[in-house]
Amino acid sequence: MLIGVVSTTLLNLNAQGQRLTNKGLDPLEKGHIDLTYIYADGKWDVFLAVDEEKLLPIDDPVQGPGIPSLAPGDNVMVAADHAFPNGSRIMRAEGSEWDFLGVGPNEPLWWIPQTNWRCVWPGIVVRGPFARYFEDDPRINATDDWVTLHLRDVRFTGISDKGDYTTSKDGHFSTWNTSATRGVTAWMASADGIDESDAFFISGTLSHAHFTWGFSRRGIYEIDLQVSAIHQGTGQAIVSDTATYHWAVGGYAQWLTDYFSTQSLLDLSLTGPQADPDGDGFVNLHEYAFDTHPRVGESSSLGHLEDITTPQLLPDEKGLVHFCYGRRKASWSPQIQYFHETSRDLQTWHPMPEDGMRIEESLRNQWEVIHLPLPESPSERHYYRVRVTLDP
Repeated sequence: MLIGVVSTTLLNLNAQGQRLTNKGLDPLEKGHIDLTYIYADGKWDVFLAVDEEKLLPIDDPVQGPGIPSLAPGDNVMVAADHAFPNGSRIMRAEGSEWDFLGVGPNEPLWWIPQTNWRCVWPGIVVRGPFARYFEDDPRINATDDWVTLHLRDVRFTGISDKGDYTTSKDGHFSTWNTSATRGVTAWMASADGIDESDAFFISGTLSHAHFTWGFSRRGIYEIDLQVSAIHQGTGQAIVSDTATYHWAVGGYAQWLTDYFSTQSLLDLSLTGPQADPDGDGFVNLHEYAFDTHPRVGESSSLGHLEDITTPQLLPDEKGLVHFCYGRRKASWSPQIQYFHETSRDLQTWHPMPEDGMRIEESLRNQWEVIHLPLPESPSERHYYRVRVTLDP
């Protein structure tokens, strides 16, 4: 659990400068996306193809200027941290067939279903001169012009088992399919280590397929995938280079993709919760908690009451002073917690009384405004703060 503190002395930090996205690209949150592998002229082309209704005006290094596809390493897909079907968070079902996921029964799991839904929906496309052969993997046991998608590595950046925000193996990735006849078929699972059995088989004849993606905790995932097949003409194995796919799972990880390039997401000196890349004294955890800009340190006016983000002392219509701030709604950002505290000496802090606290809807979606009344005539000097935690 990571902890940050913001007191009323930190006013005028509500910087809302222009967002810096991944080379001008928004993270992919909705729409059909295909992990595309095409073998031609002795080489593999590997890219992300995006549906026509979400054309992106980019210069793709594989397809050329203005083509709606993306190099995997330059892009981030998002698993939103609110309840399915509006988001990706579900509770793992009971039953030993789900143990490969790396989370226990009735624990949270973030998933991307194999069927189409209202958020991001990635599939896989393969094309090339692939030979037919019998695949004796017990999950297949069939003849086709198979192409194998291999899981090679998973790197997770988030809160580890030790409570540190770092890059580790503590976040687990998995893929599977479900059907009425076969039940659950697990394809890839990093929780028990990665070997050649962590693979998905796609028919080159059909050329297109979907599977379910699963993530065990919130954070940034780097997933290395590689395809292999047998060449129809030579009978030799043809193996692609390894491609790295990035996923942002949860509110804090998704927020990072709005401000930091894909290449810097795993640089903890820039993106860690205690990092302060703009040097304004407001670390990333605070910037996320109060919706300020982590790359631009600047002042702003208080604005309308409904737009309050950072903690402020404001009078109401009767002249009574209230401790006010904007916070993320727990239903949309359950990873972050806010605690109201008071002190007389800035050393020892105690929970603030919350009698009369008022919670109002914000003009901004997924936010609310807190109004906490203070004593009318305190006999001694008091200090007030919001302590923020980022949970696993």
